[in-house]
Amino acid sequence: MYCFQTKNEKEKYKVADIKLIPTVFGRKILTNIARNTVGGYLPGKKLEVELLEAYQQHLPDKKNRPKKFQHPSSDTFIIYSDIDENGSKELYRFKGKIKRRKLNKIISKYPKAFVLVDLGNGLSKRIPVKIFKKLIKIKFIIFERDYEFCLPDEFENESMNVIWETLPDKLKDYIYSVNELLYTLTIENAYTKAIENFMMVKFYLLVGEEKVLKILYHDGKCEEIRLQDFLKKFKIDTSVNFL
Repeated sequence: MYCFQTKNEKEKYKVADIKLIPTVFGRKILTNIARNTVGGYLPGKKLEVELLEAYQQHLPDKKNRPKKFQHPSSDTFIIYSDIDENGSKELYRFKGKIKRRKLNKIISKYPKAFVLVDLGNGLSKRIPVKIFKKLIKIKFIIFERDYEFCLPDEFENESMNVIWETLPDKLKDYIYSVNELLYTLTIENAYTKAIENFMMVKFYLLVGEEKVLKILYHDGKCEEIRLQDFLKKFKIDTSVNFL
């Protein structure tokens, strides 16, 4: 992966620190590492262990246990337009998990179809069928939120002194289905606004926040990604468009 620039350099660095120059192949490896790290963090065994332990510790009961990241008792609808003389729209209704073979068949024939994902309480979220297919490759998610805020020193109004505060623990959601995921992401904006309003009432200033998703995929891969990067990667719209 690495090589010395010259033979003399090799002799020079025998005792001292070794200076390594990446080869063409080495540069490609480093580029791939950079692309798959988030904030300088390389997902590894520690992240995998954390996800697997959390998956088992917070697993829902058998009645609500997910199948392929889909809630077993949810009603999921796939709607597509069939171009004919009537311009009709067709509808597939699934109870629980949609079989991958059926999903692939619909996508190949109707790539612009969309899915109404059941969020509970009579609400559904509309997403493109291709995005739905990407999301069900996920097995489990830990959604973490952390906040930092400050309170100006009331006894020294003219100074820059502040009282810094953080949450005692990160807020965590353990997500086992696409239904839970879309529900959580859609109402996250409402949570954020509520927190900001609380800060204003208490005269706090929200000066920092960190929202991270730790993801375990069905193929065993792990990923740690910031919320905004996740939304961009999966092209998810979190605006409130419940149906």
